[in-house]
Amino acid sequence: MCGIFCMVSKFDNRTDHENKSQHDRCSELHKCPCDKIEKYLGHRGPDKVHDRRSNLSENWEGCFIGSVLRTQGDDTVSQPIEDENGNLFLWNGDVLYGALKTDFECDSKVVFEGFKSDPISTVVKIGGPYAFVFWNASRRQLWFGRDVLGRTSLLWHVSPVHVTLTSVAHKHSSFSEVPALGVYMVDLAEENQVEIQFYPWAHLKTNFSTLSDIPVTTRNTIVHCTLGDRSSRLTWSEGEPSLDELAIYQEQTSFASLLEHSEISYRVQNLLEVLTESVKCRVTTHPEVCKNCVRSCNHCSVAVLFSGGLDSTILAILAHQFVPVNKPIDMYNVAFQQKNGSFEVPDRLTGQASLKELKTLAPNRLWNFIQIDVTREQLDEMRTHTVTDLLHPLMSVLDDSIGCALWFAARGEGVLNGLKYSSPARVVLVGMGADEQLGGYTRHRNTLRHTGQWAALGRELASDTDNIARRNLGRDNRIMGDHGRQPRAPFLDERVVAYIDTLPPWHRCIPVTAWPPGKGDKLLLRLLAHRLGLSNAATFPKRALQFGSRIANSREKADHASPRL
Repeated sequence: MCGIFCMVSKFDNRTDHENKSQHDRCSELHKCPCDKIEKYLGHRGPDKVHDRRSNLSENWEGCFIGSVLRTQGDDTVSQPIEDENGNLFLWNGDVLYGALKTDFECDSKVVFEGFKSDPISTVVKIGGPYAFVFWNASRRQLWFGRDVLGRTSLLWHVSPVHVTLTSVAHKHSSFSEVPALGVYMVDLAEENQVEIQFYPWAHLKTNFSTLSDIPVTTRNTIVHCTLGDRSSRLTWSEGEPSLDELAIYQEQTSFASLLEHSEISYRVQNLLEVLTESVKCRVTTHPEVCKNCVRSCNHCSVAVLFSGGLDSTILAILAHQFVPVNKPIDMYNVAFQQKNGSFEVPDRLTGQASLKELKTLAPNRLWNFIQIDVTREQLDEMRTHTVTDLLHPLMSVLDDSIGCALWFAARGEGVLNGLKYSSPARVVLVGMGADEQLGGYTRHRNTLRHTGQWAALGRELASDTDNIARRNLGRDNRIMGDHGRQPRAPFLDERVVAYIDTLPPWHRCIPVTAWPPGKGDKLLLRLLAHRLGLSNAATFPKRALQFGSRIANSREKADHASPRL
């Protein structure tokens, strides 16, 4: 996890220009202290922080700040990276597979070399989450963007005389999220003011203007190496299942019996293969050290955000295959204090139950079940002083509850075996993306019931995947990155998304009366859990983090502005 900040602005023609610092101008533009933003940037990348301020041309100046959490390469590479020609690069990401993946060299160096040659032909080859800023000195072009699924945060504030980009901001600032719809470029060689050129991803049909009021000029579409042109995978989108296809779910009512059918077993096997590969690269791509050590150690370096539900328990058992047996896996289980003072919330109970199942399947693994108990006083304090800033520009009741739950969970500070414990993990696996793709929400069940059309459900699942960046991912990345850990989401690997895209909705879930919650929702994933030996976790109903941890008030409207923010 890294923190990146870039501000490119036109020279101030006032006579006191030379005496006015970049810090002062930044504060004037955004009405927030830049030192507050720099603090949060430093939290994201605690291994090294550096800044570079320079005149980019006769009319434009730039401020580039990078903070680094080393997750790839043998050495920590300071950012912004700069070469002898004045090119500058800020990279907050992970190349996890594909043509640009290397085993020993820092991925930011590899991507930087590609961008110097051709930003477009390079960005389409990247497999993994990222946000970037690249200054091409010879062409006077500023390139920036978020990854093809929008898993990493990037905010912007734009005017005719400046463009500012940052991983995280502040509650009194006026940033918005860069839409994760493509790649952006500002040509400062040709224009006297900021004009943004936009290169959209070919597989997305979302209109830019529906997500932002910042004017852009749309250029050619670009095709990602894995996601490509999505229409080729959605051949089922307007179809309905045959009676024979659905009959099997009427005849068979158990996971074991369904797995005896070759076609269903084949789909489960395919999902297992792509998900296993996704977990593998996320567990093995990092230094063999925890956050607190500089050389090889036996401390925990990989953790799981662990509610004990279906998604997190699958990730835990798959991660077990690739974490060295002499290292523990930390399990972050968060609970908020109830009116009676108790922390016995639903996620604590399911977490303990699934922990027993994991210990049975992997008895030689040390599973560190960390009980993260949050008092009401702690919640009020950290919400006010930290979480509200990290949530910006979001401020709904839903963002409030999820943001607070994720912040305390990802902090990894709690009680382990009766003693205080602070997790040193550098990487934390998270289950984001499973519900959107595999039909895990009640509204998916309602869509099928109200329309009677599987095609309508399929369109909703596709839309949920396309919109997850603006609904969830930028927010979650800003929140969890504040602890200097790298959140990684295996269900949102491009290869996993591409495979699930090929499946019609009735191959993913059967949200009908005969298959109630805990059975028909995310049925494909439940079958996978059962196959892995997670017979209990396979049956747990979907429970959102904010309700499982008991932070949310069910009487509040999720989309209303939170009075606490």
